[in-house]
Amino acid sequence: MASFVHLPRCALEVALDGGPVQECRASGLLVGTQAGASAWLGAAQAVDGRCVAAVLRAAGALPPAAAAA
Repeated sequence: MASFVHLPRCALEVALDGGPVQECRASGLLVGTQAGASAWLGAAQAVDGRCVAAVLRAAGALPPAAAAA
């Protein structure tokens, strides 16, 4: 059974190259540049729920995983 942790969202204000400030409400922001943007995008798309749960456990935001029977 899958379980999900609902983390608080944040409001981000982003301006690029002196352009207008854009507000974004999300749980995070991924920024890439021309140098390596394809690799970052591929890595971000490869993240699944197990990866997220492992990071949250390591950060102490989730309890340790139950031992496999």
